[in-house]
Amino acid sequence: FYLGLWHAAMMIGKRNFDFFNIKTYSVYAQGITSFFVFAILTVTSNDWSVKKLKKNWKRLHQLTYLCLLLLLWHIWDKMSGHWSLLTPFSYIVLIGMMILLLIRKLVESRNELPLIKRNKNKGTAAVTLDSTK
Repeated sequence: FYLGLWHAAMMIGKRNFDFFNIKTYSVYAQGITSFFVFAILTVTSNDWSVKKLKKNWKRLHQLTYLCLLLLLWHIWDKMSGHWSLLTPFSYIVLIGMMILLLIRKLVESRNELPLIKRNKNKGTAAVTLDSTK
């Protein structure tokens, strides 16, 4: 979030944005959307929000995946044709983060499968599905 805030401040200062022109928002829609999603995620990244939002907190923070895609699109759209030294580094970092998050989702989905446990009352041969997890 803070890198995005710094980036936005630098771009606003450098390009003299006209905030009253609707075209400004359409041109930078990916960056603005990513920034607002990151702002929401930043504000809700505390213990109080976790307690208040409960299961919805995890759903809300699934927007991280959307932000990664929006950031890739934003970099591709704004930097195509005039790459700097940071552009390939940005792609490598974002793609690496996406791979790590996808691996995490895969591991989480495997851990949510019903576990097979042995039924103690019927001996070792009886097996039931435990769907309490």
